[in-house]
Amino acid sequence: MTNSMQKIIFFIMFFFTSQLSMADMLSEASKTDANSRSSYHLDSALVDKERIAYWLKKRNKLANDASKQKMTEAVQDYVANYKNEKIRPLSEESIKALNDYKQQRSKKQFNDAVNKNITSAELPTSHHVNVLAILIDFPDLLNNDNRLEPGDTPMYYSRYSPGHYSSILFSSNGFTGPNGKNYLSAYQYFLNESGNTFFFNGQVSGWHTASENASYYGKNKEYNDSQVSQLVMEAVDAMAASNSVNLADYDNEDPYDLDGDGNRNESDGIIDHVMIFHSSIGEETGGGVLGEDAIWSHRSVVFHRIENTPYVVFNYTIAPIDAATGVIAHEFGHDLGLKDEYDTFQNQIDAPVGYWSIMARGSYLGEVRGVEPSGFSPLARDYLQQRYGGKWMNQLYLDASELNESGLDITLFEAQQHGNSLNQVKIKLPPQMQVYKKAYSGSFNYASGVGNLLRNSLTFHAILPEDASLTLSMQALWDIETDSDYVQFLVNGTPLKNRYTQDTSSAPELAGVKYMLMGKSLPNWTLLEFDLSDYAGMPIEVQIKYITDDSKSGFGLLVDDLMINSSKGNVFFDNAETNISVLNGFEKTASYSPMRDQYYYVQLRSNQQLEKGLALKGYDPGVVMWFADENYTGNHVTVNPGYGFISVVDADQNVIPQAGGVTQVRDAAFSLFQQSNYPNDDNLSSNQFFDDSLDYSSPLQPSSGVQLPKWGIKFQVLGQAADSSEVRLRIVRDVYSLTSAYRFQRGGYTASFTNNSVGHSAINSYYWDFGDGVGQSSDKSPSYSYTKPGRYQVTHRVTDVLGNSDVSVQDLIISDSQEEPLTAEIGAKVRGVDVDFVALVYGGTAPFSYEWRFGDASHVSNEKNPQHHYNINNIYEVQLSVTDAKNDIIETSLTVNVGFTLLADFSYDVTARNVTFTNLSSEPGNYLWDFGDGQSSTENSPIHNFEEVGRYGVTLTIENSDGVMATKTRNVKVGGSFGSGSIDLTALLLLVMVLMINTYYRGRQKACK
Repeated sequence: MTNSMQKIIFFIMFFFTSQLSMADMLSEASKTDANSRSSYHLDSALVDKERIAYWLKKRNKLANDASKQKMTEAVQDYVANYKNEKIRPLSEESIKALNDYKQQRSKKQFNDAVNKNITSAELPTSHHVNVLAILIDFPDLLNNDNRLEPGDTPMYYSRYSPGHYSSILFSSNGFTGPNGKNYLSAYQYFLNESGNTFFFNGQVSGWHTASENASYYGKNKEYNDSQVSQLVMEAVDAMAASNSVNLADYDNEDPYDLDGDGNRNESDGIIDHVMIFHSSIGEETGGGVLGEDAIWSHRSVVFHRIENTPYVVFNYTIAPIDAATGVIAHEFGHDLGLKDEYDTFQNQIDAPVGYWSIMARGSYLGEVRGVEPSGFSPLARDYLQQRYGGKWMNQLYLDASELNESGLDITLFEAQQHGNSLNQVKIKLPPQMQVYKKAYSGSFNYASGVGNLLRNSLTFHAILPEDASLTLSMQALWDIETDSDYVQFLVNGTPLKNRYTQDTSSAPELAGVKYMLMGKSLPNWTLLEFDLSDYAGMPIEVQIKYITDDSKSGFGLLVDDLMINSSKGNVFFDNAETNISVLNGFEKTASYSPMRDQYYYVQLRSNQQLEKGLALKGYDPGVVMWFADENYTGNHVTVNPGYGFISVVDADQNVIPQAGGVTQVRDAAFSLFQQSNYPNDDNLSSNQFFDDSLDYSSPLQPSSGVQLPKWGIKFQVLGQAADSSEVRLRIVRDVYSLTSAYRFQRGGYTASFTNNSVGHSAINSYYWDFGDGVGQSSDKSPSYSYTKPGRYQVTHRVTDVLGNSDVSVQDLIISDSQEEPLTAEIGAKVRGVDVDFVALVYGGTAPFSYEWRFGDASHVSNEKNPQHHYNINNIYEVQLSVTDAKNDIIETSLTVNVGFTLLADFSYDVTARNVTFTNLSSEPGNYLWDFGDGQSSTENSPIHNFEEVGRYGVTLTIENSDGVMATKTRNVKVGGSFGSGSIDLTALLLLVMVLMINTYYRGRQKACK
């Protein structure tokens, strides 16, 4: 193989093993032998604890009557043994080839694809992939002598023929399950999920037989599955030797445009997709008769040129003999660029996604394990649509700035509806602000930016005087990954050096790069100085350049007070307060800077079609709210409870006892209908309101919750079809003008201030003046110690990202007296949509003043015990602020559940004189339909045949369990499908023909007379 081909191979190897960072790879490479050729990690989503326990018992490793605790411990030990073994690393040769090619790597990443604004005209209407599936068995475990018995696996067959794998992978008619029923193939799964636009094609080669016995390849010695790479090489060589496959058919993609010609649909000498199936149960489900010597299902890379061919194999997936559609589609999802959505750190609780997504735990759903996997998450669909085109989704994109209190009413259809109907909503949220480094002087400094594959710069120009003493200086802070990322300071393209720069690097990829700033600075600002005397009397261009690789990085470089000084004074000065320097990737930042993008996705899940497996796990249908956060690259709730890159917002925050995150989100859907019964779950009430001001963090089990930003986003389910195929939603946002607000608490001479400012846009600057002529702060919520008693006027100014400012001033009394601290509580009596509130105040100094905020964007009340009327049924967070005579302030809050008005509504679809009615009422009850033709019905969603064409006033009356009644009347024109916005042309033509015939005969009758 040529050196250039090796470069290509190892570039792509790096991409597909992205869960190992570059630093991790380099670290591991230093410890490996020269013959190593592969690197991979297990896919822990595939762990099946029940099957592991089954095989431990069958192999007499666990007593048949073992207690539940003993069984749990044995399974945990089994999984831990695999995890504790080392991952086989890349060789030094591989690392060198990778580093040589690293600078050519494409910047196309997952989030780039999701956020790219591509018009539908630019996207392909369909996409075809060719997958090469290879079957390989072992001399001591042949495919037709696999030592499996009925009960050993849910996917048990007496014979695993090549035809079985052709059917489960590529059949357009599905495959026959072990129970004799027909189930979706991988081809059908991807076709359905993509709206009939993604075609999963290929062929099966084998069975072939490996050279060694099974345990040779799967034994966990120094490394997990120590010789699995050799098995892959043998499999592809045996396939090629069989002359049954035209390899050119499987090299159609150049996904990263490695030759730089802009064409990604061309051959690149690399087989696009390889799937290996071996003749054992996978180690992740107990390992069958091999136990821990079985191979754990995974995806990985292997460096191998296929014998006697010009082709290379690098990326592969390997699966067991009993693989079902879910495992196949999950692993191929990684081939398409999707990330795992479960907690890959093997948290016992797991991230709040569960069975809602095939890229989490949804790959194992079905009446036969894995044959009815769930669909992709809305984030995954967003990516797949942008990357491959087609009809993975029909999405409404909203910016939170477009929403207001009046709301937006939409009709949302189930996620499996891939026609022209809306099946997904994406709401881009305002940027969250993060605490950044304070400027050295003034309010702003320059930041290099944070991220991978950056080529950012800051540039300015100056004309230097004839002077022997010329110095470039700046204040700096830095956190730069050593021997991977670097900063250079250049004058007219030549790098400068000082005592902080590094002359060269030992990293091969940085060979030839000189005078680099790396590593970490001290916590305080550091003065950097460079001698410019060689440039005296010359015009110069000064450039600060920040270069990063494709792995993790620190915050980069911050600079402030850039200046050039001569013996006669200042030549140039830029303290980032004005726009002097030219920024290309660098940013002017305040103490608070924007974080990466965050979104809500809204989906309707119906438990129909591909979703049938969800019902078997007790998952209830309804509107599923997802929170996507680009500030995280994984769902590692083990170390970051409540935070991840994609999470389901659980509508029901009542914890199900002794249940992990997979079970906790079974009732996550917002719905008008009561939840289904489930063991240990006593809280089955419906939840039809989402409000981001409420707490969805699952405080009793934080790994199962989500920490949401508070932007006033709400929605209400107004109507829902009985089968959850359609809902009506109202999405609103409480909009507040920028308002400075704060509260404080005193303790002796020290006061602690809490910022309570609100605004429609993110606040990125805070200023405090503590009123004693000395103290100031730019912290968000500071503390300050006064030196003596007195009355102080505290000024607080906030500024948002749009430049708007607001100021508030309060008096603060510092005294030596001791008194009971001010506290308060809220009492509330709910009467339907009217609520009586009571302020209960303790301690402090009378008189008191009150400020009530009722959570519905209504006016503030200053009454002590107000009454409030709500216009919309919802759950509201009510806030009370009490101020005493000494200007001490205490705040408290209370959540109230306000009853709602019963709403009756329905939609209809007309076919000739048959009309199908769909009940969309806001809650279940007793129904009475009056069809306007003298007929009626008490069904939920009836189908009615009208005897004559015409227009009818159809009325639905609903009575709920409390005896409250509501009605809805719609005019229905029979003869056209006006309920669905289309016309029944057949009925229309028949009507025209009848009219023409009637006219003809009337004419003849008149003529005869």
